[in-house]
Amino acid sequence: MENGGSRKNLEQQVVRLLDIAGSRLSAQDKADVQSAVDYAGAIYGEQRRKSGELYMVHPLAVAITAIEELGMARSAVIAAILHDLYDFKEFAERDVEERFGTKVLEIIRGLHKISGLYTHNITLQDQNYINLILNIVTDVRIILLKLADRLQNMRHINNFSKEKQQSLAQEIGALYAPIAHRLGLYRVKTEMEDFWLRMTHPGAYKNILREIEKSSQVLDRYIKLFIKPVKSELDALGYKYEVKARVKSVYSIWRKMEKQHVAFDEVYDFFAIRIILEALDLNEEKGACWNVYSIVSNLYKPNPKRLRDWISSPKSSGYESLHTTVMGPDERWVEVQIRTRRMDDNAEKGQAAHWRYKETGSANRHDQWLAKVREVLESPDKSDEDISLTGQPVDYSPNVFVFTPAGDIKKLPRGATIIDFAYSIHSRVGDQCTGARIGGKIVPLKHKLSNGDTVEVLTSKKQKPNERWLTIAVSARVKNRIKRALRQQRYQEAEMGKEELQRKLKQLHLNEKEDYIVRLLKHFKMDSAVDLYVAFARDEIEFNTIRDVCLNEPKESESKPEDLVSKSPVSKPREDDYLVIGDDISQVNYQLAKCCSPVFGDKIFGFVSVSKGIVIHRVKCPNAAELKEKYPYRVIRAVWNNAVEEKHFMTDVRVIGIDRKGVLNQISKVFSDEMNISIQSMNIAAHEGVYEAIITFNVRDNEHLQYILNQLMQNKAVLRAERLDS
Repeated sequence: MENGGSRKNLEQQVVRLLDIAGSRLSAQDKADVQSAVDYAGAIYGEQRRKSGELYMVHPLAVAITAIEELGMARSAVIAAILHDLYDFKEFAERDVEERFGTKVLEIIRGLHKISGLYTHNITLQDQNYINLILNIVTDVRIILLKLADRLQNMRHINNFSKEKQQSLAQEIGALYAPIAHRLGLYRVKTEMEDFWLRMTHPGAYKNILREIEKSSQVLDRYIKLFIKPVKSELDALGYKYEVKARVKSVYSIWRKMEKQHVAFDEVYDFFAIRIILEALDLNEEKGACWNVYSIVSNLYKPNPKRLRDWISSPKSSGYESLHTTVMGPDERWVEVQIRTRRMDDNAEKGQAAHWRYKETGSANRHDQWLAKVREVLESPDKSDEDISLTGQPVDYSPNVFVFTPAGDIKKLPRGATIIDFAYSIHSRVGDQCTGARIGGKIVPLKHKLSNGDTVEVLTSKKQKPNERWLTIAVSARVKNRIKRALRQQRYQEAEMGKEELQRKLKQLHLNEKEDYIVRLLKHFKMDSAVDLYVAFARDEIEFNTIRDVCLNEPKESESKPEDLVSKSPVSKPREDDYLVIGDDISQVNYQLAKCCSPVFGDKIFGFVSVSKGIVIHRVKCPNAAELKEKYPYRVIRAVWNNAVEEKHFMTDVRVIGIDRKGVLNQISKVFSDEMNISIQSMNIAAHEGVYEAIITFNVRDNEHLQYILNQLMQNKAVLRAERLDS
């Protein structure tokens, strides 16, 4: 009985589809639709779904929805009939293309691609899925047919298992209702929102529906009482009009109740009265709508805070109407919508929204594509063969949306590569990335991602970032992470190179207080000791060469580090002096400024104070500019003497991060376990989940300090680590 009923239902649907096609399409287009029905019937055959329904029933229902409710034409209707063909091995793309054309095949492909997207991790707040779908398609008919497909699933929800029902409800509420809203398909949007509420909050849905039904008779009488004097005034002025009264959707009422924390009885505007003016010229519309507003506001006291003028300034979707809320009989608030027939047709038939992605700032680039969307929705009688819908700009969106194997969606800049994706997961994944697997194929780091890709990152513990990665990455954030990793590698190599070089110099019994580093830097024409240590660690400089430079007597022009400060003769510093001070000043006391805490390796200058002698500041000291501007005659050039290389300097750093359990121990371990540094003091304060710590400790030099800051930044609980200037 069930099988017979299903066959009869199928035959009825075929007849209905062809009847509608005959009234809305050309004779040739109807013949093509008939051919598609025959072709699909040959492939679908007697195959049935799990519900027992013949396989072809659903595609035919989608085709009827597409032509009858969305005003679609030949190619879209045929694509709807054939959209499930990818489930059958007998299906051949070339065959479809030869029979029905390239456009039909492209639409079917697009529908298949959207259907293959992960939707298990959707949240109602996640806009990335919506943007992904809107970016994948190159033809708006794909989106519209997907909406028709989901409408049919909703209307026959009992054909699915309980688990599938909930999955569909979540998908429709999170994805397709918002898309319908963006396209201006308000009837579709309303049906989808009510379906979502019925499936996810059945109790609330039934209660609101029951309250609406209970109040329907009272509401009808009230509406007649309200509009009676309005009609008298309109008739007296000779207007042709229609008055409608509509109750807001169940979802809309529920949302207002949730947002305002009120009961059904307290939702004063759960219905609206619409006044539609007929037979007006375009230049008369605005004035006529405001005349009607004057009539209504004279009869009933308006709420000025609830006036919405979308006639003078239409919504971005093109929606035009004048909304006001007035105090009606029995002191009850009533929403009144005033518009013309043209405005009402645009609103009801679904004028596509001119939505704009806020992050682009370049909306004009897809205005043309959206204009084509509107052309289809507003011209259901026009053959879609006459409308080119495949001209979506290549740079339509600045982003690309891809999936992790678990189904999480990632938004990346357009042109993003595997490197960008890997770092978007975690810095450690990015640092160790060797490539990725997409669609079963292994792709290299430079492979550019496409919308809808599912990307499985491949890693190796032996992998390390290199300079070439900076040319592959697209995201500025990822490039900064790569630079940070490269700097970290460099500091580690420098530390190893320094230790090895010092050990070998000691084996030669060289006096470590001699200025070998300056001599080596000049010989190899390097800018810093870090460059030297790194080159030595990488075996780019042989120790035999270093030994020869250190053992040979330096030339007079290279031997004195004082020359780095001034060509003027300077006094020989005491052995325990920290600094060489220029301009023939000798035998003077000095101290390190507390405002900037200079350490060996910083660029410095001296300042002659009244009571403290010479105070040494960093060139980047917060007070440097003021001292040099007000007292230039008291500023002395200064340079570090390498005799201080084995000494330690007190410094302060600020660490900011996420306040979580054990964060203090984590930070302390960076100093004690990893670098064997004693913390002199630590002050930490937390506010709203974020902590700020000021840490005082000793360092050998500037390079040592930078290395410590980089080590701190590797901790997950640290957002920022920086030197404290004041």
